[in-house]
Amino acid sequence: MKIFDKKHPTLFKIDLMQQPDHKETLTLCDSTFDHVYQFVSRQISKYGSSIKKGRSTQVRIRETIAGKTTKGKDKSISFYGSNPKEMYDIIVYVILNEK
Repeated sequence: MKIFDKKHPTLFKIDLMQQPDHKETLTLCDSTFDHVYQFVSRQISKYGSSIKKGRSTQVRIRETIAGKTTKGKDKSISFYGSNPKEMYDIIVYVILNEK
């Protein structure tokens, strides 16, 4: 898995959102939809919470080819405990430090 590179036609967009207007977006390539979904789910399990405390953060993961979302390759996860910027930083840190 890598952070977005313009040479790759299949991209994976991760939108991290919290109402009213907090949003972070990350685009990945060189992976599969299932791998990206499982990776993000693991990070949320480690750093997020299912206990309703404060505002929820929604994560939308979708696969796009040539700018269009692939049918059936779009999932969402909601969690509490981390805001979009914190989760964005965690995801980028883990990807950049993968061995």
